[in-house]
Amino acid sequence: MINEKSKRYYYILPISFFMITMFVFSVFIIGNHKNGSLAGVIENQNEKPVVNYRNIMSGEFQSSYNSWFNLNFPFRDKFVRLYNQIFYSIMAESGNKNLVIGKNSSIYEIGQIERVLNPSNVEYGFDYYDNYAKNLKYIQDRFFDMGKVFFFIITPNKPEVMYEDIPLHRKLMEDADHSEISAHKLLKESLEKYGVFFYDTTETMTKIKNDKQDIILYPNTGTHWTFLAAVYAVKDVFDSLYSKTGIALPQPNVKVEKLKDVFYGEDIDVYLLLNIFKGNKDKFYYKLDIDYDIDNGYVKDNAVIFGTSYSNMISYIFQRDVALFGKLTYITYLSEIFDVSTDKKELLEILNNKIEEEYLISLINNNKYFFFEVQSTDLVPTHEQLVQQLCDIMRRDFSDKNVLNEIKRNNNIAKIDNSIDEFRINSENSNIKIDVKNKQMKVKNNSGKLSIQAKLTNNTKRLIKTNGKNIICAAYHIKKDGQYIEGRWSNLPNVIDIGETVDFYYDIDIPEKAGEYEVLLSIVQEKVSWLEEVNKDYPIVFKLIVE
Repeated sequence: MINEKSKRYYYILPISFFMITMFVFSVFIIGNHKNGSLAGVIENQNEKPVVNYRNIMSGEFQSSYNSWFNLNFPFRDKFVRLYNQIFYSIMAESGNKNLVIGKNSSIYEIGQIERVLNPSNVEYGFDYYDNYAKNLKYIQDRFFDMGKVFFFIITPNKPEVMYEDIPLHRKLMEDADHSEISAHKLLKESLEKYGVFFYDTTETMTKIKNDKQDIILYPNTGTHWTFLAAVYAVKDVFDSLYSKTGIALPQPNVKVEKLKDVFYGEDIDVYLLLNIFKGNKDKFYYKLDIDYDIDNGYVKDNAVIFGTSYSNMISYIFQRDVALFGKLTYITYLSEIFDVSTDKKELLEILNNKIEEEYLISLINNNKYFFFEVQSTDLVPTHEQLVQQLCDIMRRDFSDKNVLNEIKRNNNIAKIDNSIDEFRINSENSNIKIDVKNKQMKVKNNSGKLSIQAKLTNNTKRLIKTNGKNIICAAYHIKKDGQYIEGRWSNLPNVIDIGETVDFYYDIDIPEKAGEYEVLLSIVQEKVSWLEEVNKDYPIVFKLIVE
């Protein structure tokens, strides 16, 4: 039997529920309440639909009213957060269907987990990646012919690096065999196949983790790497850039501060998407001060990054505290242009999945450095479309012939600049010596390109510059029936020290017509006219037989 005191409490719950409901209903009728926003939700506070016979009979009113009511229900944001908080606090689950909570309250995107646990489910096949890498190589070659720098960056997603914190129930759906091809594998193999200059920052993250360095690579509350992890990645990118191209950019110096509840970059991007009142955050977050040792002779050229959201931190490291480049333009997912130097952001004009051509041509003309960045497990179509569009533009407006004609126009003075040493280049008595093993080669006329391995020895009394002004380049000319055909100019791999010998390749475009050709390999210098004026004896000659 319920006593009198218990009876009073017996009615508290239903009465409270009734009063709350009536309060919400009253607020709704009065209409003087505006809901707060929810992270990751695009809300359109549309006008209340008009009631009339036609709209009711067509069903348009019912549909519009349902949508309007869902958005304008009083205290909707509070109820959503309360609902999500119950799931988060009691069951360690996310109310957001795109997120899951792993160990140590680490938050993951489901799409990224699925691509890591089921790598064989590649959305795009071999031909897609092969064509992408082939186009990148073409762009890279054109940029280098124009004295510009191209470099490709692969960034890892969180589940690849922080695999151990993925929820157990998700791991149960993992592929048993990981030996099959994956998107990450396809991308790397395609880039290596065509000789695209790239660095995979997954290697940096894996090395730090395996060395058990006391560095947080990914915050539990974020899906992107921390600023400190990004700095280590940029250091390795610059090392790789130097080893592959000889371009030496200053390394970032960093001062690290650990702060509680102070966030930078994307530290809490997925935490916000939980839309809860209170959750577990990391013990601390990194605050960085970044500096570069830049001497007076360093030239700040303009640069572009075409990338994903991971390039946001890369661009910050490049440009925010101390600017590494004159101007840095960051273009993300073919949707936004961000001038990192001025914090100016604008939407890209896209028509039929293409950027306006004049804008792309202006980027090519006005920038020296071009960085392309993609996620290891997700080469999105917008990036492939951009690369294809750049290829089409460069084949039309920046072809070998056009570029070489431009070089000729710039170097049409038949004398040597007095400020530049004259390099005597021949096979017997030279201060730059070139060695090539094979002196005769046979190829098919549809082979495309031939790479000739060579060694170059610097016997001068100074460094040979392969970047900056008046650079030294490898070049070749083809002789047929007494006529010389000017060939491709290729950057040498490194700044070559006094007495140093380096390995490199001459990339030779094979003539379309069958016959015997003489190929003349040489070293040329900008602002110095071609070989007839520099030396009369050609350094290395070999016979090329095209069948």
